Amino acid sequence: MTADEVNSSKLYALLHRDELMSELLSSQRPEDFNQILLLSSGLDTAALQAGIARINSVALVPLNGEFYKLWEPYKYIGAENALVWMPAHEMTDSAFFSEHLVKLGGGLAKSMIRPKVALSSIQPEWAGDSQQSVNIFHLSRCGSTLLARAFYLLANSRVLSESPVLTEFLLNGHQTAPDRQHYLKLLVRLQGRLAGQERQLVIKWNCWDLAYGAEIIQSSPEARHIFLLRHPEEILASHLLNGAGRHMVPASTSPSRRPFQWGENLLSWRIEVLKHQMSQMLQLIESDKAGVLVLDYADLSADTLLDITGVNPDRMTPVEQQNLARLLHENVKIPLQKFKADATKKRRFFGQSDRQQIEVLLPIYEQLRQYRTVHL
Repeated sequence: MTADEVNSSKLYALLHRDELMSELLSSQRPEDFNQILLLSSGLDTAALQAGIARINSVALVPLNGEFYKLWEPYKYIGAENALVWMPAHEMTDSAFFSEHLVKLGGGLAKSMIRPKVALSSIQPEWAGDSQQSVNIFHLSRCGSTLLARAFYLLANSRVLSESPVLTEFLLNGHQTAPDRQHYLKLLVRLQGRLAGQERQLVIKWNCWDLAYGAEIIQSSPEARHIFLLRHPEEILASHLLNGAGRHMVPASTSPSRRPFQWGENLLSWRIEVLKHQMSQMLQLIESDKAGVLVLDYADLSADTLLDITGVNPDRMTPVEQQNLARLLHENVKIPLQKFKADATKKRRFFGQSDRQQIEVLLPIYEQLRQYRTVHL
């Protein structure tokens, strides 16, 4: 081993120690952070910096199961089939995983040390158990964020909302089918490890993850699979009024659509994208009718949220009652902003010509509605 390899190994071993990680996480200044590592490792400043640089750039193999208790993956690098890690945290009160990362802030530990681990080197027996209970699939703008937040606020759930780790892995199609199943289950366990008062894992997938819905369902046979839909006119209007999602932006990439041809009509292309997603959802529902719940956006009342999350309305605590009020009256994507029902506005947004184009989606929308879960 080279001197750099020896030094980085010393540092890497320290990242498996609970007491030292607690010290690092509580340090407020870079000089304090470095001093802790200098004293604990016995390295000089130059060797410390070189060791950190190697840990951040070379995929190393965790030494024992303590690493997985103290660190969690937050980024997937498809070209290397590797994960980048940050200190483990309970989930914050965030609508999306990306917002969770922002709320955590950089932090000295996360900003200075970002261990990289090859997915193939992870020992499954050290990954823990995720207790995955629910998958949420949706067409976008269908109330999926509201439902995910209900599980977080009412049912003490760990919610992975549109995790880039899971989505970017699914987009990387270089593994064999058995390997994809193995690694998908492993990633869910790694990101879904319960902490604190969390009782179950709920995953809200990106809408374009419907393309991989069969793989997701196969990987979590014990979970409930909830499908959310909405009148297509309201979905398309939302993408125009409130900003388009990644899959509806011509310049982005998504497995749930064909590439946009410059010069073609944007609405026509988005109708085609939505039709493809609706077809994917219908196929998944019809392949497993007994194991799914299908809900329309208009179905998401207080009673429905309580039923799905398993909360008895007669035994709600004051905190749960307050959280339910937040869900019903606050914009779930913009905290402290009052929620305003706008379904009527969206149904009046398009002119007659545009509505005639959108009508091509109504037959498949009605097919999906035939599977709506009337009694939960």
